[in-house]
Amino acid sequence: MKKISLTKMIILGLILGMIAGVIINNMASADTAKSYAQDISILPLYFYAW
Repeated sequence: MKKISLTKMIILGLILGMIAGVIINNMASADTAKSYAQDISILPLYFYAW
Protein backbone atom coordinates (compact mmCIF):
# COMPACT_ATOMS: atom_id res chain seq x y z
CA MET A 1 0.00 0.00 0.00
CA LYS A 2 1.31 3.44 -0.93
CA LYS A 3 1.87 5.85 1.93
CA ILE A 4 0.33 9.35 1.69
CA SER A 5 2.74 12.13 2.67
CA LEU A 6 1.89 14.58 5.43
CA THR A 7 1.81 17.49 2.98
CA LYS A 8 -0.76 15.74 0.80
CA MET A 9 -2.88 14.90 3.85
CA ILE A 10 -2.83 18.54 4.99
CA ILE A 11 -3.78 19.83 1.53
CA LEU A 12 -6.55 17.23 1.26
CA GLY A 13 -7.87 18.29 4.68
CA LEU A 14 -7.88 21.95 3.65
CA ILE A 15 -9.75 21.20 0.44
CA LEU A 16 -12.32 19.03 2.22
CA GLY A 17 -12.77 21.76 4.84
CA MET A 18 -13.43 24.36 2.17
CA ILE A 19 -15.96 22.12 0.45
CA ALA A 20 -17.74 21.44 3.75
CA GLY A 21 -17.78 25.18 4.51
CA VAL A 22 -19.33 26.04 1.16
CA ILE A 23 -21.97 23.33 1.54
CA ILE A 24 -22.89 24.40 5.06
CA ASN A 25 -22.94 28.09 4.08
CA ASN A 26 -25.13 27.59 1.02
CA MET A 27 -27.50 24.82 2.08
CA ALA A 28 -28.14 25.37 5.78
CA SER A 29 -31.15 27.24 7.07
CA ALA A 30 -30.62 30.21 9.38
CA ASP A 31 -31.47 28.18 12.49
CA THR A 32 -29.14 25.35 11.53
CA ALA A 33 -26.30 27.76 10.77
CA LYS A 34 -26.77 29.50 14.12
CA SER A 35 -26.77 26.19 15.99
CA TYR A 36 -23.67 24.99 14.12
CA ALA A 37 -21.83 28.25 14.85
CA GLN A 38 -22.55 27.92 18.56
CA ASP A 39 -21.41 24.29 18.63
CA ILE A 40 -18.20 24.90 16.68
CA SER A 41 -17.21 27.82 18.92
CA ILE A 42 -16.41 25.29 21.66
CA LEU A 43 -13.71 23.68 19.49
CA PRO A 44 -10.89 26.23 20.14
CA LEU A 45 -11.18 25.64 23.88
CA TYR A 46 -9.66 22.18 23.41
CA PHE A 47 -6.51 23.70 21.92
CA TYR A 48 -6.04 26.21 24.76
CA ALA A 49 -6.16 23.44 27.36
CA TRP A 50 -2.88 21.98 26.11
